[in-house]
Amino acid sequence: MNKTLDRIISRIEEKKCLLILGPELLEDDDLSLNIKLNQYLKQLYGDRLSYYEDEEFLKITKRLRLEIEDDIKIFSDQLEPNDTYRKLAEIPFHLIINTSPDKVLNKAMDQLKIEYSFDYYKKNELFQTPPEQANTLLYNIFGNYDDVESMILTFDDLCDFFINLIGSNNLSIEPNLQTTKSVLFLGFRFDKWYSKLLIKLIPIINEKLLHANNIDQPSIKNFYTEEFEMDFFEQSAAEIIDKIHQEVTRKNIINQPGLMSDKELFVSYAWGGSSEEMVDRIDQVFQDQGIVMIRDKRDLGFKGSIREFMKRIGVGKAIIVVISDKYLKSPNCMFELLEIYKNKEFTNRIFPIILEDAQIFDPFTRIKYWEYWKEKKNNKMS
Repeated sequence: MNKTLDRIISRIEEKKCLLILGPELLEDDDLSLNIKLNQYLKQLYGDRLSYYEDEEFLKITKRLRLEIEDDIKIFSDQLEPNDTYRKLAEIPFHLIINTSPDKVLNKAMDQLKIEYSFDYYKKNELFQTPPEQANTLLYNIFGNYDDVESMILTFDDLCDFFINLIGSNNLSIEPNLQTTKSVLFLGFRFDKWYSKLLIKLIPIINEKLLHANNIDQPSIKNFYTEEFEMDFFEQSAAEIIDKIHQEVTRKNIINQPGLMSDKELFVSYAWGGSSEEMVDRIDQVFQDQGIVMIRDKRDLGFKGSIREFMKRIGVGKAIIVVISDKYLKSPNCMFELLEIYKNKEFTNRIFPIILEDAQIFDPFTRIKYWEYWKEKKNNKMS
């Protein structure tokens, strides 16, 4: 292993190496995640949507942006981590900036039960509170599929992003950047004009030692080498990850699978009324027995992401589900229940409590919930 990689591994061990992750790490057939998403949307919406292939941006109306929200989430949910992502999840980077709005690395860490924190840049929130951090912080600098308004989909989105970044100069990850000594770029798009601007504008990043996987464009490589003093390895991103993974495994500093507690007990319920009264009573009984039940109102935290908390419930080993009429008509509760269902062994992981107003046992009354959601869907499409 060469001296530069040795230094990077030392910085990882010191929690002073920042990884900047690009959309090309999961590519196949030379197609990045951004290209795949834009092509997917173009197939669905045809002439209603313009796609600028060279710049990888869309041209969409505000109305169409609302319509494509569900399709973007469907596309995102279908992405699965490959072996490279699973190795990357086990490397103990203290901070990873993802320049694509996907959550494939999140999935890899969830599957391996590795603790991490997640945050993303919200363009309308100028003063962002630093997230409560686990050993690894994943930060989506170009938004989050679960919050379509945050995503950089259009050229205007990108302009707004840079205006906000220049105007506030206040990323929630700035304290983490202050301690960084080395920056490693993997799967990053160096051929885009905004890549140069991004590196220049992220606070103090251009004052660090910069390294990247090999690229095939000599002129672009020369520019970054001369302008940013960036070193390029001869290896690909996957090869670099493999070498670092081997070394951190040898040093026994790897993120060990199974760090997330198997003893966590979650509860899924609709706020207010008899549901919350039931949860309060259950909560008190468990507390009396020394068992901690994780619930949103107590464990979400100030400015915590409710969507991320619901996804955390989705991977829980044991979840009490309090089913009421309000629960069955709540978009948030249905999202939560789907997250639980998607993570397999559904019937073995849930402990349902069904309240009297949940009319689900009689097929003639149960159909009203089907009609309720059908009407909601029709109203959204109209």
